[in-house]
Amino acid sequence: ECASSFCVDGRCCVSGCTTQCKSCGNATGACTDNIARGSSDLNSSPACSGTNTCDGAGNCFAKRANGQACGDQYDCLSGFCTDGVCCNTVCNGTCVKCNLVGFVGTCTNVSAGGQDAPSCVNHDGCNGAGG
Repeated sequence: ECASSFCVDGRCCVSGCTTQCKSCGNATGACTDNIARGSSDLNSSPACSGTNTCDGAGNCFAKRANGQACGDQYDCLSGFCTDGVCCNTVCNGTCVKCNLVGFVGTCTNVSAGGQDAPSCVNHDGCNGAGG
């Protein structure tokens, strides 16, 4: 249906649009739109998918393993970014952390008497069992 013979991302495009993390989603048919952060790009060569993801700025990057620094869930292979690190689970309850020394990347109970702001501070202390 396209005069250019290139149908990419459901639109007629002036080229095959194989640039990583770029889309042909605009009205001009140019391959200039950035693919959304956390999305795959199977049209690119090589494909940006699997353990890689688009960053929303037109770049493909490798997702990080548990324990590595992250800014959001799209940075992590696990899909969970908690306490500034990629975590093995969502880990957002009271008195559980994913950045405790010796357990970075694994959701772990805060030790008995430890603090977990904002819900368990001042005179309250964690019980060592996630409460």
